[in-house]
Amino acid sequence: MFSAISSYIFAVEGEPDAATSSTSSSLPTPLNSSSSPSTTTEQEPTPTPAPMVKSKRLRVTIGGNRVDVEIANVNDPARPTEIDTDKFVGRVLVRIRDFDGITSDGAPPNQGTEYFAGRSRRFAIQIEGRFKEREGAAPYDADEIQFGSDFDHLVDFPRTAFNAGMKVATWVDPATFYEETPPSGRPYIMSPYAACMNTLAAWPAPSRAKDAVVIHAGARKQKEPEVEAGSEDVVPVEKLGGKHHSSRHLIRYWRFLGFKTDPQLQSFLTNEAPHILVEAPSSPTRPGLVHSASLGVIPRTNSPDSLSQSLGTSTPTSSTGPSFASGSPASSRPSTPKPEKRATPEKKASGSSFGFGSMLNALGGGPAPVIPIRPEDVTTADHLRAPEPSTKVGVSTKLDEQLGAWRFADPGLDPVEDNSFVFIEKSVPTPQRRKHFVNVKNRKDFKFHPDVVYATSFFTTFANLNTFDLSIGPVNMSLVPYFHDMPIRYSLRSTRLEEFEGKMEEEVFATIAFQLVDVAQ
Repeated sequence: MFSAISSYIFAVEGEPDAATSSTSSSLPTPLNSSSSPSTTTEQEPTPTPAPMVKSKRLRVTIGGNRVDVEIANVNDPARPTEIDTDKFVGRVLVRIRDFDGITSDGAPPNQGTEYFAGRSRRFAIQIEGRFKEREGAAPYDADEIQFGSDFDHLVDFPRTAFNAGMKVATWVDPATFYEETPPSGRPYIMSPYAACMNTLAAWPAPSRAKDAVVIHAGARKQKEPEVEAGSEDVVPVEKLGGKHHSSRHLIRYWRFLGFKTDPQLQSFLTNEAPHILVEAPSSPTRPGLVHSASLGVIPRTNSPDSLSQSLGTSTPTSSTGPSFASGSPASSRPSTPKPEKRATPEKKASGSSFGFGSMLNALGGGPAPVIPIRPEDVTTADHLRAPEPSTKVGVSTKLDEQLGAWRFADPGLDPVEDNSFVFIEKSVPTPQRRKHFVNVKNRKDFKFHPDVVYATSFFTTFANLNTFDLSIGPVNMSLVPYFHDMPIRYSLRSTRLEEFEGKMEEEVFATIAFQLVDVAQ
C-alpha cells in the first residue's frame, strides 16, 4: 500500500516520441551517376538508411547506492542481485508481472508467470540482508532504518492526487511521512522499514547458529503427527500448491526468537525453556529433527495477497480510507498514537466457587487450556538440518557464509511473515506489527542485530511498471508526462548521514530503480 503513493510521486523519464511511431511514405531515391556515350556500366545506387525506430522499455537496476548499480535479473529467483558494502550485505530480487523489459544478458525477458499465478499484485521487491557491525557505531534501531522512495528534485505533480495518495498510504501505514525540502535537496517519502514492508521475518547468521534460540511453529499445539526429518528450517516460506495455484502451502519451520544472551529472552527461557540456558554440545552431524507435520494449506481469500491472520501475514488491500482533507504541508510525520485504555475486568462475585466461566470450561465450551511447551519444542539453530547450497544453475554461493544459503531459487517459494523475534514466541498479523512500530518508543527499543538476517517483501497492485500506468480505484493515469529525468527509485536507508558526491546525505544500504529507456528496434 505504501507503493501506491510512491507510484503517484515517482515515474520515469520523458514521454514516448510520437515522431518515431510513423515512417516516411516515400522510398529512398536511387542516386544515378552521370552518364556519357562511352560509359557502358551503371553505378550501383547507394541506399539511404531507414529511420531508426525507438521504443520505451523498462530497465531495472539494483545497487548499494544510486550510482553503483547493475541491471537486475527480473523474475529470475535463481539470480538475485548481491550487495556487499561496508554497511550492508544482502540479496535483492525484483519480480514484475508480464515483464517485457531489458535483461542483463540480452535474453528474452522472464514474465514471471508462475510467481504471479492467482495473485493480484503487479510487482514485488524481496530483500534479505544484515546491517553490518562497524567499529564505533551503535546498532541501528527501528526508528533509524527506513524504506521508501527518494528522487532527485521536486516534481510539479498534481497536488490533489498527491494528497489523496498520502491519505491512502498513511491509512494503511500510519508511520509514512514525506519531506519536500530536506537539507540534502532530495525529496522523499519514507516509512520505518519494520513498519511498511508487507512481510517481515528473520533468522540468525550461520556463525551464530549455536546460540540462536528457535521454537517450533507448532509448539503448544495438539495432535501433530510425526513427519520425515530433513525439512527443518528457520526460514518461513510458502510454496505454490493446488490446482491452478489456488492455494499455497506454508512449509513447516522453526521460529527464530533471538540469542541466548538477549535480555528480552531471559524471562521466557527461564520459565519455559530452562534447558536452553544449560550449555550442551551441538551435534557435529547436524541431524534433522523429527517433529510435527506441515502447518497445512492456506486457502486463498477474496484478497489473493492476504494470508490467514492467524499466521500473522494478512495485509489489507482496501483502498477506502478516511475522508481526504485539503492542503498539504511541505513535510509530514505521524504523531505517536495515545495508548488505548484497557477495560478493567469485573470482579467475581463473592462466595462463588463455580461461576459461569467454570461451567463452560467443564462443558468444553470455555477457553482452551494452555498447553505447556515441551523441551523438544525449543532448541538452538545448530541442531536443525542446515540447508544445502542450491544446485540450480546460476545460483551464487558467494554470500552463503554471511547470510546462509539462498532459499528462494525455486519460483514457487515465497517468504511469509513471522515476527516472533519481535514479540517473543508468537507472530502477530501484519497490521498489528505495523501498529506496534507506529509507536516511536517501540521503534527506538527495537535494535537490528548485526548477526541477524532480516528478510522482507514489498508488493502492490496499483502500478504497471512496464508502462508506468497507475490505477487506484477511479484514478487511472499515466505518470510518464510528469517526469523527464528520473526513475522510480526505492531505497533502503538510515537516518544517519554520510558524505556522498560532495554533500551530506542519508546512508543508503540498497536501491532499486525502475526507468523507461529508449531502445532501438
